[in-house]
Amino acid sequence: MNKNLIIPHDKYPTDKPVPYVYQVNKSDRILVFFGAKHSFDVADTQFKLLKEKWLEFLTVTNRKNCLVFYEAKLPNINLTREEEIINKFGEAGLIRYLAEKNNIESLSPEPPPELEIRELLKKYDAKLLSFFYFLRSLSSLLKNKKGNQFWVKADGLLEKRKWPDTDFSLDNTKTLFKEIFNKELDPIYEGTIINAVNPTRKDSVVNEIARESSSIRNEYVLKKIEEYWAQDKNLFIVYGVGHAIVLEPAIRQLSE
Repeated sequence: MNKNLIIPHDKYPTDKPVPYVYQVNKSDRILVFFGAKHSFDVADTQFKLLKEKWLEFLTVTNRKNCLVFYEAKLPNINLTREEEIINKFGEAGLIRYLAEKNNIESLSPEPPPELEIRELLKKYDAKLLSFFYFLRSLSSLLKNKKGNQFWVKADGLLEKRKWPDTDFSLDNTKTLFKEIFNKELDPIYEGTIINAVNPTRKDSVVNEIARESSSIRNEYVLKKIEEYWAQDKNLFIVYGVGHAIVLEPAIRQLSE
């Protein structure tokens, strides 16, 4: 794996379109990378483009030896209307649904949580890591336009993110948020929460953790792409646009 070809976040190009889509071919194999804007808005035009690229992929591959990668860990999707799936699970849910509809295998090539956490604990303490994962989940909630559930979800996320010997109560979380961002933890500061976990920004130590997390994930995803590409799989990958961009040089090398 040539992880040295992954673009570092401090050299992240900002002139790419969103969504960002590219294709790699080698002999009788094809890889399509759909770099999406994380969206749960049915009216977002990227979903029309995603379905167009998916149909092109099915036509070129004749549905043979295909595999779909999607970002995120998804539960069983017991829905049949695309609008409902997009509203609840975004682009990841839609592509998994489309794959299942065509009897094509799909999976999320994310690293095991314990692997990522083990690496991050080498640099950051448990309290700060818990805070990062908490904000990342809250960010997703706000992007999904569910700010009205903010405090109910916040309590649940805190319970989920408890670490041994770490006092991570809601009061302590509010205090830490105030210390780092000089603002109260509140959904009115949606932009602050979303930007806090953006790996391309440098506003706080939380962005730094986001970059480390993203790098771990990018290397692991690249490893999985190379693994299945070596098995002559046709790959259709739907991930966030940032991952698509930074992985592009390493993925384009697969055609050589």
